[in-house]
Amino acid sequence: VLYLIVTVFLYGHLEGWSPGDSLYFAIVVVTTTGYGDFLPTSDSSKIVTVIFILLALSNTAYAITTVQEELVTRTFRRLR
Repeated sequence: VLYLIVTVFLYGHLEGWSPGDSLYFAIVVVTTTGYGDFLPTSDSSKIVTVIFILLALSNTAYAITTVQEELVTRTFRRLR
């Protein structure tokens, strides 16, 4: 959620996008869909985009790992 709030604020400021457009872009970036209808144009917003992509992928990997560990733990408990 913090990712989306910060993204809306930053792209609104850096690119002049509306909150709705900024939110849409944030969701497209975090899901790695990449429609190409909104693109960062300034060097600073391109750098922010790269950082946000790395953070989003890291958060996704962490979430998947956490769920996987929980599923493995529950499976082993059942087998005992």
